[in-house]
Amino acid sequence: MFLNKKIITNNFQLSYKNGIYLNKKFNNYFQKKRTILDIGCGTAGLLKYFNKLGHITYGNEPNKNYYKFAKKFLKNIKNDNFENLDYKKNFFDVVFIMGSIEHIHNPQLVINKINRVTKKNAILIIDTKGYPSNILNNYFNFNH
Repeated sequence: MFLNKKIITNNFQLSYKNGIYLNKKFNNYFQKKRTILDIGCGTAGLLKYFNKLGHITYGNEPNKNYYKFAKKFLKNIKNDNFENLDYKKNFFDVVFIMGSIEHIHNPQLVINKINRVTKKNAILIIDTKGYPSNILNNYFNFNH
């Protein structure tokens, strides 16, 4: 799929809005400073929002175009699949998998790694792309 500037910018804006929504939905949890990981962070709009609130944010994105966009404003972004990365044990308070779960090659490995890198009372929030939310022009794919 060809990603032009309009699609990437639109994806960032939707992701940022997801951050606003999630902060409102889990407001009590985000009152304290949290260490957040977004697996398959895309353009990192969600992370940008939480970073702006003072949380410590990390992400990974295998797509080079999305990675380059995200890297412009966030430093803790890696250009690789989560399965290939190694984070510190008991490090994260929150893990997001927003519209990326269907791209994971080895779900059991990912869950095991999430269990290793999260603190005891961490939360995992998973969302998938689907109608009617998160429809992007030239992006939504019913194979998801």
